[in-house]
Amino acid sequence: MKTIISTAILAIFVQVSFAQSWTLLNSSSPANSTYKGISAATGSYVVAVGSTATNTRLFAYTSDGGSSWTHPANVWTQANRPINDIYVTPSNFVHHALLPVQYTQATNIELGGGGSDGYAGPYAFGSNFQMNKMSINGPVKIAVGKDADGFPIILATQASNGQWGYSMSGSSSGTSTWNNVFNIGIDFWVIGENGKLNKNSDGLTTSTWADITTGVTDNLNG
Repeated sequence: MKTIISTAILAIFVQVSFAQSWTLLNSSSPANSTYKGISAATGSYVVAVGSTATNTRLFAYTSDGGSSWTHPANVWTQANRPINDIYVTPSNFVHHALLPVQYTQATNIELGGGGSDGYAGPYAFGSNFQMNKMSINGPVKIAVGKDADGFPIILATQASNGQWGYSMSGSSSGTSTWNNVFNIGIDFWVIGENGKLNKNSDGLTTSTWADITTGVTDNLNG
């Protein structure tokens, strides 16, 4: 479940009935914070990430379903950088954090454990890459965005050592960036500007992506 929030209140809306009753949760984040990604390992353990008003990293987690939130200070070594996305592995509570964008140093995925300062990585991408979102299915990890020249890119790995490589898309013509990626089992989908949608149906066994016509020219974000 993912959402984008532009205030200091983290809106995790939980549907509790067909009457669509929702609960607004306050994460006690710094003022003027922006949440960009969210991931739940269980119904109780949820992590949300983004950026503060000073464009530094925002990280909050709850282990009681949102009643209380913790903002650890040293989860990531790149603590001075905002975080674009987060994924929590349900089996062992390892966090995969996607740190952006347009910096002189490489864009990274960093790993940390259990809301503590546990750390392994980072897995570095190219300098000045702007990676927007990621999706994970077991050992397969995909991050999407654009490179330093403004060309849309899909980066992927199936290796535990983070050896990332390019995964060719069916067609990126008409878009300057991929905005989001998600998977249902081994099916991975990427979406971008001007209605672009590509799909890989073999869990990246090959780098073949099908270009799917959406019939729209609006930007697709999620």
